[in-house]
Amino acid sequence: MLCTRWEDYNRHIVRAGVPSIAAACAVCASIMHTYQYILGLPANPAAYIFDFLTILFLFLCIYSYIYSYTYNWAIVTVKIIIALLWIFTVALCAVFSTVDKCAQIIAKHKGIFQAKVVDTEYTRYNTTALLYCAGTTGTFTAYSICDTHYPLNAGDTLVFSATAYPTRSLEKVNNLYLAKKGISAIFYLKQDAIILHTSSPPNYRTTIQNYIRHSLYTIYSKDTASLFTALYLGNRSYIHPHVQLAFKQAGVLHVLAASGLHVGIIVFGIIMLCRLLSTSKKFSIVAAAVCVCLYLFISDQPVSLLRASLMCVAGALCISLNAQKHSINILCITACIILCLYPYELYSAGFQLSFFATAGILLVYNPYNKGLTHFGKLSSPLAVTFAAQLFTMPVSVYHFQELSVISFVSNLIIIPLVSVYMVAGILTPFAVFAGIGNMFGNCITYLYSCILTCTQFFASLDGTVYVTSLAPLIIYILLLLVPLLYKRAANAILLTLLIAAVVYNNKPSTENYMHGKSHSSLFVAHISSGNAKCIVDLNNYSDFMQLVDELKTHQARKISVLLPDASFRNCAYAMMLGTQFCLSTIHINNYTPSSISKLVYMAHIDNIPVHFIENNHQLLQHPEWEKLWEMYTLMKHANVQ
Repeated sequence: MLCTRWEDYNRHIVRAGVPSIAAACAVCASIMHTYQYILGLPANPAAYIFDFLTILFLFLCIYSYIYSYTYNWAIVTVKIIIALLWIFTVALCAVFSTVDKCAQIIAKHKGIFQAKVVDTEYTRYNTTALLYCAGTTGTFTAYSICDTHYPLNAGDTLVFSATAYPTRSLEKVNNLYLAKKGISAIFYLKQDAIILHTSSPPNYRTTIQNYIRHSLYTIYSKDTASLFTALYLGNRSYIHPHVQLAFKQAGVLHVLAASGLHVGIIVFGIIMLCRLLSTSKKFSIVAAAVCVCLYLFISDQPVSLLRASLMCVAGALCISLNAQKHSINILCITACIILCLYPYELYSAGFQLSFFATAGILLVYNPYNKGLTHFGKLSSPLAVTFAAQLFTMPVSVYHFQELSVISFVSNLIIIPLVSVYMVAGILTPFAVFAGIGNMFGNCITYLYSCILTCTQFFASLDGTVYVTSLAPLIIYILLLLVPLLYKRAANAILLTLLIAAVVYNNKPSTENYMHGKSHSSLFVAHISSGNAKCIVDLNNYSDFMQLVDELKTHQARKISVLLPDASFRNCAYAMMLGTQFCLSTIHINNYTPSSISKLVYMAHIDNIPVHFIENNHQLLQHPEWEKLWEMYTLMKHANVQ
C-alpha cells in the first residue's frame, strides 16, 4: 500500500496511489489547522480543500475495499486497515510535530544571554545561527543574525548582550515564518556584543564544506568558484545578486537549487562506474542511493534536494526488495516524511515548487511528450519543462506574481551547460592529479563565461512577466495547453507566436514617472527603457513592497537609488531592492556612520558604487535627478502639511 501494488486491488485505484495521496492530504490539512489554532491565523481556504481531498480519497479506499471484498475478503480487510492506520498515524504525527514546532511566547527584553549554537549558515553578507538560549525568562530557541561574517560552528557556546525580539506575543505574530519553525526570538548581533565565545571543533559536515569551498576558490576565480559552491552545496547566497537576477529573469533559477538534477548526475555516474566494474544491478542502485545520502549530508540540505534524495532512497529500497515501485506513491510518502519532520515547509515556496514540479512531470509528461513529438530530440526536455510549468504556475503567481515564457527555450540550452559544468567540477581533482589543472581550469572558466553569456542573453529578452492583470495569465495558460489539446506539428507555430506576443508586450515602456507616499514613507522614480532612478525614504515593509510592485509593473530591470536620509531602515530596504533588481549605484545624502555601515559593507562585497552627495550639488547637475528631487521635495512638503 505504501510503495507496492497488490494485484487484488482495483488497478485504477492502486495506480492512483490512493492511500498515500490521502495521507499526504491529511498531513497538509492537519498542519494548516494546527497552525491556525495555535498561532491564531485567519482561516486558510487551502485547509478546507485538503480536508475535502482527504475525505474523497478515504472514500476511494473504502470503494476499493468493497470492490475487492468478494475476491479475497481477509487479505483485503487487512490491507484496508493498514492503509487507514497509515493515513491517521502520519496525520497525528504531523499534528504533534506542528505543536512542538510552535514558538514559545517570550517578552521583548534586553539582557545577558548564554546560548549553544545548534546550526549555522554562512551567507553572502553575514553569518546566521540557530541558538538554544538561556536567559532570565528560561530557555528558548532563537535565531541570530550577525552583522558581518563571524566564525561560528555547531556546538559553540556564546555569552552575549543583546535584545531579544519575540517572534510572537499574546496579541499577534510578529514574524510568522520564524514562529512556525519554533523560534521564539531574533537577535541582531554585533561582534562587540559577544562577551564570551567558546569554540568547539567543527563537525564533519562543516569541515567537508569548508574544504570544498577552500579548494574551489583556490583553483578557480571567485565567480567561477561561487557558482560551483552554490551548485554543490545548495546555497545560492554565494553567487553575486546580479548573476542570480540574470538566472531568475532567464527563467532558469531552479538550476541553482540542489535538486533532482544533482541526484540524477550522482546516480548516473555511480551506475556507470558500477557497470564498468561489472557489479550487479541491485548493488549499483544501492551504492547510488548511499552516495546520494552522503551528498545530502554534505550539502546545506535544501528541501528540493531532500525530496529528491528521499525519492531516490525509496526507489532503491523497492528495487532491492523486489517490490513494485510507484512514483506517485513514493512522492506522496516523501512529502509525508518531510512534513512530519518539518511541518513549516508546507508554507515555503521551495517545498511547493519542488513537489508540484515533480508531480507535474510524473502525471502529464507522457501527454506532453506525445504532443511535442515533432520536435524530435527536443521533445523530451520540452515535455519536462511544460509539465513542470503547468503545475508550478499557480505557486509562482501566488508567491512571486511572476511567470517566465522564455524558460521554455532557455532551459534547453542552460540546463545542459550547467550539467556539463557540474560534471567538470567533479572531475577537477583528476585533472589536477594528471597535471593538466591549468588547462582544465581555463576550460571551466570559459564554460562559466558561456553559461553567464547565455543567461544574460535570455534575461535581456524580457521573457519574465509580472502578472498584474488576467491577460498575460490567460496567454500563459494557452501556451501550456496548446501541446495537450493540439498535437499536430503546427502547434510549434502557435507556441512561437504566443511566446513572441508575450515578450513583445513585455518590453519596457519608453518613459514613466511613479511616486507613492504614506504616513512614514515616500518614494519617487523615473523609469526609461528598463532603467530606473529612485529616490526612496522607506520605513515599513508594506511601502517597500508597493515600490517593488510598481517597478516590476513598469518592467524595471536595473535601478539606481538615492537615499535623501540614510536611516538604518532606509538603508536596509535599499539593499533589499538589490535582491529584486540589478542595483547599479547608490547615492547617499544625509547619513550617520552607524546607519550606513551595513549598507556600505554589503555594497563593497557586491562591488556596487556608493556616492556621497553633499547638499545635493552633484545631484542637481543631472537633469533626471534634478526633476526627481523636485518631485520628492514637493511631495515631502505636501506630506508634512
